[in-house]
Amino acid sequence: MTWTDIDISDERERDWLRSWAQLGEDTKSLLLGPVRFSHSEPVHEGVLLSLKAVRGDKADGFDQPTDFRLLIGKTDAVTVRSGSAAPVDELRRYLRSNSSLKTPVDLLAFMISGMTKRLETVIFDLTMATDALEDQLLDVGTAPPPEALIGLQQRVFRARRQIKTVQQVLSPIATDPAVALASRDRETLARSSNHVNRYIEALDDCRTRLRMLEDQIEAQRAESMTRSSLELTVVATVFLPLTFITGLLGMNVAGIPDEHDPWGFWFVTSLSLLVALLAWLVLRRRMHDKRR
Repeated sequence: MTWTDIDISDERERDWLRSWAQLGEDTKSLLLGPVRFSHSEPVHEGVLLSLKAVRGDKADGFDQPTDFRLLIGKTDAVTVRSGSAAPVDELRRYLRSNSSLKTPVDLLAFMISGMTKRLETVIFDLTMATDALEDQLLDVGTAPPPEALIGLQQRVFRARRQIKTVQQVLSPIATDPAVALASRDRETLARSSNHVNRYIEALDDCRTRLRMLEDQIEAQRAESMTRSSLELTVVATVFLPLTFITGLLGMNVAGIPDEHDPWGFWFVTSLSLLVALLAWLVLRRRMHDKRR
């Protein structure tokens, strides 16, 4: 197997790629173009994978990926990157002391493993942080601050977006019977694809748990608002008769019907109570009909 690595951010290496006689012009155009979305496509020289990779100078950041292309042939592998790429750096370190990679598919599987292995630490940190929020909410009863929940959701989204790009280019190659691969190479890609799927399932589990936490927090807020509304209703109910009495006793009796009659005041009072009673009966009947 021959591996060729090209950094197209270097103008000299870009010019060398343009003048490489072993590659067709269409393949060169694809290798030099930007990666707009992750995909794999057959070319005359083999299979071309286009995806976004983590930069080699980033510890765990997935927010600033670099363009990365990998051309897999029968006996040749070509990586084209724009700047530093973590899979290439890890492969160089590995090849200095190990020569177990025999085919281009072995190289692809190693790079996929390198791209996803750093997610182990990220997923572990996300799982522990989610556990802490769950314990804080369920055991202590204290809702975590909104920025903590939003920050975790953003980290899960970025990590899942990165690993999803790997799945989008790996699964079609591993399962498409039209791609000419030896049985050993196909088994290697199948194992790598299953490995990637397990990471996606772990991130989906974190995302589901965070959504459940968000729903639980919203339910607690709704319950708190309901309790506050009930307390205000009780206070209003207590003061309602007092308000009625003070309004009634503070009423200017001049001008009411039968103001000179000693029973005129009690007539107005009884009429007010009768109107209130009728209104209560009507509202109660409507509420009873809605419950049916």
